[in-house]
Amino acid sequence: MYKVTFNVILKEDITIAHAYEKLAIAVRLFIKKNDGEMMKKHYAREFSFYSFSNMSPYENDQVYKKGNVYTVELRSLHREFLDMKKHIPIETESLVIISAVTGKLYYKSQGEIRTESPFYMNVLNKKRIETKEEEENVKILLRENIIYRYLRSENKTCDDANFLRENVVDRIVFQQHPIVIPFFTKPLNNGDPVKYHCRKAIIKFKDTDIAKEVEKVIYAGGIGQNTSNGFGFIH
Repeated sequence: MYKVTFNVILKEDITIAHAYEKLAIAVRLFIKKNDGEMMKKHYAREFSFYSFSNMSPYENDQVYKKGNVYTVELRSLHREFLDMKKHIPIETESLVIISAVTGKLYYKSQGEIRTESPFYMNVLNKKRIETKEEEENVKILLRENIIYRYLRSENKTCDDANFLRENVVDRIVFQQHPIVIPFFTKPLNNGDPVKYHCRKAIIKFKDTDIAKEVEKVIYAGGIGQNTSNGFGFIH
């Protein structure tokens, strides 16, 4: 498992809600300039096994300030990220990546993970989750997502999905309210931005060796869909 620590300087004020898109644009440009093969993987119909944090330090008024320098952490299961520190600075319309430091990622199992940035799954955009039954269905889908992400990773030692379903996730707790994140680079037919309806979650794992293994993979790669957009990054 690997990580890249960016320092970015902002060319404009950016709200937390808009930071996901602004950072995703910069991260994709960073990958494109460093490794074209990674970009091919990025646009393939499969999981992008990386996730990235929002900027820190956190701003209490939820607006990151023009001219300030912030830190962003990207985590990945791709070893290629170890070599990605070329072509700095990298500049977009909104910010400049002024440094990128890469290294291996070490993680000790804690028994649970919490999302720093909310996770996204298509089902959350298709309907409002209003009943307990609907919420439980989303939890089942998220469990399946966690297992599938592990099975598709190169870090797995078990490929028995039924065994994983019984021995990995203990329970999932959702934040009560959805978080809506707009992406203006993905306009709808009427010109409005695509809006991703996301949730925050706590994933509690069973006390098994395989659960600890899955936890590490998820910590590095994130949970849910569209982690390459900044969703599903773990504390």
